[in-house]
Amino acid sequence: MKKVSENVWVNEILFELSFKCRKEYCNKLCCKEYIADVTEKEIKHILSIMDFIKKFKRTLKVGKKTYKPFFEEIENSNILVSNKNGCIFLYKDKENYFCAIHSACNYYNLALNHFKPRICLFWPLEVSYIKKVLIIDICEDYKKHNCISESKNNPILLEFLGIFRLFNNDELFKKLVFFIEDYYKTGSIACGRRLVLT
Repeated sequence: MKKVSENVWVNEILFELSFKCRKEYCNKLCCKEYIADVTEKEIKHILSIMDFIKKFKRTLKVGKKTYKPFFEEIENSNILVSNKNGCIFLYKDKENYFCAIHSACNYYNLALNHFKPRICLFWPLEVSYIKKVLIIDICEDYKKHNCISESKNNPILLEFLGIFRLFNNDELFKKLVFFIEDYYKTGSIACGRRLVLT
């Protein structure tokens, strides 16, 4: 891990990786092979736009104020329910797979960072806070995914810059955004405010 700012650490492999969601030859493994932990707040947000989500995932059956079909509790955590096809919110349109939550947010101009669970929004990155330190890592098995490659053509940190900006009300994300912008502008690790990888 490299320190990029006070209380912000990034896995150094991220400076060597590219990411591009490639729907044309992707099986949406990100939505099929992983367990997505969601918070109570995220559940409430998702349920509040369920009518919008159902326009994309028409097979969803919504009961009266219940979320049992969509979330389940395992070891004191809530997770998105999966079936043999993956996440309950995953749908196929012609040849490509899409997230119904993401599609609803885009179509109805809703704040993606308010409704889509963070774990899904950041995938394949793993974003965590440990003792007030923001840590940006990558999923352990990233090498098996076609959307991630060892190349600097489409830098993964730049690809996620827009997502990180959505969290600009968080001081640590502001520091991360500043570092990424400066790093890729100057091509240098050291930047104007002396944020240096150590």
